[in-house]
Amino acid sequence: MGYKFIKAVDDDIDYLISCEIKANILDNDMNKIKDKVTKKINNYKIVTVEDKKVGVFLLSDDYLDGKLISTLYICNNYQNYIKLMEQILRDTLKQNKKIPLYIIVNQADDDLFLLCFDLGFTIEGIANSIYVMKNDNYIKINKVLKSLSKSKFRSSFKLKEKDILYVKEKGLDTIREHANEIINNRLAKDDIKNDGKQTPYKGHPVFIAQHATATCCRKCLAKWHYLGMEDEILSTANKMRKLETYEINYIVDLIMEYIEREVNEE
Repeated sequence: MGYKFIKAVDDDIDYLISCEIKANILDNDMNKIKDKVTKKINNYKIVTVEDKKVGVFLLSDDYLDGKLISTLYICNNYQNYIKLMEQILRDTLKQNKKIPLYIIVNQADDDLFLLCFDLGFTIEGIANSIYVMKNDNYIKINKVLKSLSKSKFRSSFKLKEKDILYVKEKGLDTIREHANEIINNRLAKDDIKNDGKQTPYKGHPVFIAQHATATCCRKCLAKWHYLGMEDEILSTANKMRKLETYEINYIVDLIMEYIEREVNEE
């Protein structure tokens, strides 16, 4: 799912949604909200999500060793809250790769909590019915890519010209969809019969990226990333479990970061 920025039109605003509370706003309160928002926030945008116009504000303040995300939405379509939130969080994480990001989530907001957890946020603290959650996945990704670059075998995998052209032709959003599908079908299941042989060495840029990032099989995934492992008893028995959503998202983010770097280095 993508979105694009277009000129803000106040008449399109119908609902107010924030991290802490989601509530429909009565018509007679809308003017007060519009005045307050437009005076204090300069980066007011309206985005189009699945043909629905949604007003978006994304605020951040310095917090500990990173930034604290404070999001405020004024939306037409109340049903699109989580889908929009996912896209905004993904983009915000990508735009702030060098620092941890924190977000405040109300304990009653199960949808937002589960979304943040699936995207790799972990609970840093709990106070007064709120969670403070942290995500530093891109810092981890940068470190693991540095480690992988020191491996003669892993660093031997490079995207060829035809792979880069394919990525540019399809676009990164489509390549991410391909990566997500490949990981779910070939790596995430708990009954992989041909583990160690399920990833071809050519045929798609994602396959090359998997070998370069050691996400080509469950054995490499456990060795390099400590993902998908059970407790010692199950590991000894050579059993595997289904990957969790947050693990799949991390793998796809890692693969996409590798691909983007390869394309930019061309």
